Amino acid sequence: MNRALAAVGLAAVGLGLVGVLELGGGVAAAAAVVALLLTAWLLSAVVVDEPEQRTLPAVERAAGTDPPGETVTSALGQFVDEGRVGRGARDLRAALSAAAVSVLVRRGDRSRDAAESAVADGSWTDDGRVAAFLAGETGDGDDVSLRDRLPFRSGPSLRDDVRRTVDAVADVAGVERAGDTPGWFAVGPRSPVETVPSLPPDHDGGVHVRERRATGRWRGLRALGVATLAVGTLLQSPSVVLLAALPFGCLGAARLGAARLDAEGTAASDPPVIAVERTLADDDVAPGDRVAVELTVTNEGETAVADCRLVDGVPAGLPVVDGSPRAAVALAPGESTTLRYAVVARRGSHEFGPTLTVERDPAGTSAVECLRPVESTLRVLPRFEAVPTVPLRRQGTRAAGEIRTGEGGEGTTFHATREYRKGDPLSRVDWRRWARTGEFATVEFERERAATIVFVVDARGASYVAPDPDSEHALDRALGAVASLYPALTATGNRVGLTAVSTADCWLPPGAGKAHRARFRETLGTHPALSSAPESDNLAARTAIARLHRRLPTGAQVLLLSPLCDDYAAQIARRFEVGGHPATVVSPDPTTTRSPGQSLARVARRNRIHDLREAGVTVVDWAWDEPLSTALERGDRR
Repeated sequence: MNRALAAVGLAAVGLGLVGVLELGGGVAAAAAVVALLLTAWLLSAVVVDEPEQRTLPAVERAAGTDPPGETVTSALGQFVDEGRVGRGARDLRAALSAAAVSVLVRRGDRSRDAAESAVADGSWTDDGRVAAFLAGETGDGDDVSLRDRLPFRSGPSLRDDVRRTVDAVADVAGVERAGDTPGWFAVGPRSPVETVPSLPPDHDGGVHVRERRATGRWRGLRALGVATLAVGTLLQSPSVVLLAALPFGCLGAARLGAARLDAEGTAASDPPVIAVERTLADDDVAPGDRVAVELTVTNEGETAVADCRLVDGVPAGLPVVDGSPRAAVALAPGESTTLRYAVVARRGSHEFGPTLTVERDPAGTSAVECLRPVESTLRVLPRFEAVPTVPLRRQGTRAAGEIRTGEGGEGTTFHATREYRKGDPLSRVDWRRWARTGEFATVEFERERAATIVFVVDARGASYVAPDPDSEHALDRALGAVASLYPALTATGNRVGLTAVSTADCWLPPGAGKAHRARFRETLGTHPALSSAPESDNLAARTAIARLHRRLPTGAQVLLLSPLCDDYAAQIARRFEVGGHPATVVSPDPTTTRSPGQSLARVARRNRIHDLREAGVTVVDWAWDEPLSTALERGDRR
């Protein structure tokens, strides 16, 4: 191809010179036509075969930090039985009607039939436009999609109708809507969190060359040179023809440079000899700490590296908060450069990936992409900080503890008074009654017993959500709550265990003591089922629940930690309750109201909490901007 192109180009140059020297106007015209056709062909090649525009992966954002309800259709799917909502006006109207009915039943003291009638006749809202939209009286065709901007319509668009209807539903549900963020009408999921590619399983430990490719950097110069020849031929201008030598000269220089490197064996065989070293400041790191990372890149070869672009293998669970893990550098032989950045430590064992480098030749015509392994691990274990209040139910074993049983005996909470018996301690005599009536009576307090408690962590993909990219996700927040509740429970004699709803099997039997505390902390921080980055869709969650029911000791209580961002989380809690294990749900709230979809996600979550409480399940609704102790105290008052 290149030889044929060169032959055609030389022929065009020759014909162009013939025309310029006025040896024949027809010959010059023919040369111009050939040159123009060649230009068109070259331009089409540039358009079809676009030059390399690959970018290094964006590793700065941590996984699991998107808020629930990223699209309107996905949020509306929580209100319909099918779980999916189309983008047409009919589907949107039906789903929004279902959402309105759900909040009217739970917040408006209406039966379902009454709520459906109110939505049908529009009496549920003061917004006439919303009432007309749900009644199908706005003139929207059923084939109109939320994606369409509908610029040709007069009056409000479908998106306006959806926004106003969501506002009306949120108002009934008691959810205060915030202003819409740009792009609230997105109909597809966000791009996934990017990471540096991993090394192949059969990697031998050295530099792994992923790909060698042409960059196409100078491809447009061919078309520019031939077009210049065509113009010069048509104008019969020697200066314009000579101007074409510039792009052809650049192409020739690039080709000569590549040929020289090929002859030396630099570009054609081994990649540049670059050494990469990473250091972490990881002494006694706790969740939330900033960890400084330094990446030193050194050219240990004898040839200069003209263009090296690199990005460090930041783990998916660690967000970059300062500096940058990427750079573009030129390194002379023996020269080094250091990248400095900081990540926020999150619970877990984080394996840094290899450093990705893309080295180009001096002319930029070819690139070699390499993975350079650097072994680094950051272990972040939670710190136990007890909270003063623990939400437990009235059930326990015979050992003394802190669970109220409803029976008289030893304790601290008043239960009843009875007739004084010989041998009763004087400290339990009701002296006020004696002073008032002259009769002796003994005060009995509510008996307290120890409990067997199992923390059940919802580690499915639905728990990897957060209000914003800078926050920890709901799973890490829930595990932080476990680290605070564990010491408070074990300090009063309770036996505590840990498990997770996940495809990975996680089970630490209930226990107490220093050895159990160490195992509990290690499991909480490093078990694969509790990874700080989602690794699978957890399709086997039902199997995990069935296995857990077989393992739970008789009479054990369950402390379920889940953001309750889907219906299956509520099903898990109800299943424990009806299975004889009193359930308490501690639920960090990752929902926001910055878009209609996110507002609907908050409404759906509140519906689940309402239904769980109606079913007798204790739910501690933990707002994102409040301490855990405040949420526990509020839950205890309920």
